[in-house]
Amino acid sequence: MQKWEYLILGTNLGGYSRPSVNEENGEHLKTQKDLNDYLRELGEKGWELVAVRNQHVFLKRPIE
Repeated sequence: MQKWEYLILGTNLGGYSRPSVNEENGEHLKTQKDLNDYLRELGEKGWELVAVRNQHVFLKRPIE
């Protein structure tokens, strides 16, 4: 049976500035990251976007 790990990103979606990530799994980041660039990086590491709800982005990837 496939097992998954999950990542929840807190963002500023819906704001007036360029979308950025300001927290990972509830931990505030010291420096905000551009959402588009960060999603591209995570995709290269095997993360898959599964949902967006309010200002949170949910991703998963298989545990090997």
